Amino acid sequence: MKEPLGRQAAYWRETLAGAPPLLELPTGRRRPVRQDYSGGSVGLELDEALTAGLKALGRRHGTTPFMTVLAGWALVLSRLSGQEDVVIGTPGADMPALRVDLSGAPTAAELLARVRAAALGAQEYGDLAFEQVAELVGPARDPSCAPAFQVTFTWRDAGQERPGQQDQAPAVSRFDLTLSLGESGGRIVGGIEYATALFDRETVERFGGYLRRALEEMAADPERSAAALPLL
Repeated sequence: MKEPLGRQAAYWRETLAGAPPLLELPTGRRRPVRQDYSGGSVGLELDEALTAGLKALGRRHGTTPFMTVLAGWALVLSRLSGQEDVVIGTPGADMPALRVDLSGAPTAAELLARVRAAALGAQEYGDLAFEQVAELVGPARDPSCAPAFQVTFTWRDAGQERPGQQDQAPAVSRFDLTLSLGESGGRIVGGIEYATALFDRETVERFGGYLRRALEEMAADPERSAAALPLL
């Protein structure tokens, strides 16, 4: 049973208190004074072998595919930004956002455990929309970026709209980066939507490659330090 809305608001204020207001990714361009919502997207596909490996990793560590991939995404975002405290918006996951702690050089297995604990805790307080959570945490809005989190991750379960590979540029991108994935035909497929005011297509394709490599390394040896996993 979900907590009352008042308790949920208090939970999110406490959970996200002190979080970095901006995930400082290498954009290659100066951030506009006011957020520009123009967007593009690139496709991303994890082959059957890697998908199976991630499922096996999840079974060993008690994580769903959503949690497993999110751990890899948080790792990539942390490495790119140089920040060990990463907040990712999670619309459609029965929770508004997840704050992932990558401090203390955790192994990949320890990172999975941290993501699992954060996700299970957040699910009890998931009745607030992530826009409401963003307003609670950062009402003093910086017009140059989305409040509270600038990167999101959406997982589409079986029975939802088939994700497919995203190769068409969307009309808008509400966030700096949005990773959207789901399983189809034994593969994890989808894409990354990005703000064209900040990123070139080639840069985001490279980010997708980093994620694929991070997940490969996590599946191969979850006892290695996550910070030491090669991304290239």
